[in-house]
Amino acid sequence: MVAKPLNLLGLKSITKNLARRVMQAGIPRTRPQVIRTLPHDPLAFTQGLHIHQGYFFESTGLKGRSSLRLINPDTGAILKKVEIPDVFAEGIAAIGSRLVQLGWHSEKAIVYSIPDLTPIDEYRYSGEGWGMSASPEYFLISNGSAEIIYRDQQFNRVKSLKVRINSFPLSGINDIARVDDRIYCNVLQDDNIYEVSETSGKVLRILDCSRLRKSAVTPNYQNVLNGIAYDRKTRTFFITGKNWEKYFQVNFNS
Repeated sequence: MVAKPLNLLGLKSITKNLARRVMQAGIPRTRPQVIRTLPHDPLAFTQGLHIHQGYFFESTGLKGRSSLRLINPDTGAILKKVEIPDVFAEGIAAIGSRLVQLGWHSEKAIVYSIPDLTPIDEYRYSGEGWGMSASPEYFLISNGSAEIIYRDQQFNRVKSLKVRINSFPLSGINDIARVDDRIYCNVLQDDNIYEVSETSGKVLRILDCSRLRKSAVTPNYQNVLNGIAYDRKTRTFFITGKNWEKYFQVNFNS
């Protein structure tokens, strides 16, 4: 009798899922309540989503296909698109009338004026750039680890926050959105959004977005959740992902 070869890929998947369940044990879990959907460009490899001064901005990635877009938040229509062919673009955030867009490996952030999206400056930083958000004082940046870095308006590093879930590091943090004393982040290859205390770095709640992804795109390893924006006017969130066909306006308070 010939022994069957081990399904190593299957074992890795089982081990990963088991570890995830241990990490998430005991943390409140819920699903976002969908308010409405808007059409999203299925060719957009979404890296960041942001609402600022009534405008809806989106950063898309991939070398040679990266862009910064101005979106109509009522229809999802693209009002303006700035091509960025030489950078793999990542997260975006704004303070005042200046919007900043990270690069993945370029160690360069492009600064644009709002709303015309004219490049007006550049910031330099070391390491990778992933997701981004902002407070009135600081830019918050993720780099794929369990750490969120705070930079001042001149992009100098000021401090950092280590994010933990049941004492485990929440690695792979991607796009982020800061709302008051909470940070909402998604993790690469994960269908959840994690609500984090900005004071302690602890994960307080898990928002399961798996149904949204399944209804917006045929799931694969690339078409992941990656776009979280908070609308202070309506007190709701907008969510999308890489090559999704929809934006979802959702409420996290259900």
